[in-house]
Amino acid sequence: MAKHLYEATLNQYTKELGLVDVHTDEVHGVCLEFDQKLELCLRWDNQSNQVLAHIFCGYVPSGNNVELLEAILSANFLWMQTGGATLSIDEASNSILLIAKWDEAVYSSAEILKINIDNLVNHAEYWQNNIKESSINQSSHQANSSSFNNVRLS
Repeated sequence: MAKHLYEATLNQYTKELGLVDVHTDEVHGVCLEFDQKLELCLRWDNQSNQVLAHIFCGYVPSGNNVELLEAILSANFLWMQTGGATLSIDEASNSILLIAKWDEAVYSSAEILKINIDNLVNHAEYWQNNIKESSINQSSHQANSSSFNNVRLS
């Protein structure tokens, strides 16, 4: 029942974005791309009846990255700088992901889902920029900021 509510709410949310005929894959997941710069992936977790959301924020820069890693750990403290999500490092790919797990309260309506997606996207954009700056500072370049205006199914 909860899985069907999630899919119906997701369908309503994507229709409001102007995306039609959005279907989830075999794990009841879908990825949305924001301005070709940020990809939000949602998937259903059968064990917990919750939605797992994650956004790739960048790679752990090579070299001295102590300041970035300290910032990530500090951000996770009481989720104060992550909007309730958790910044994690995937050792296999050296990727930094912002991950959230949402229960039925979040996917009970398209409006609430939108608020939570917007919050996650905004925090991911912030961390993408921090990670990019950290990488660029190591190579003496300047980071550029972005804003998200277009959303599409990826």
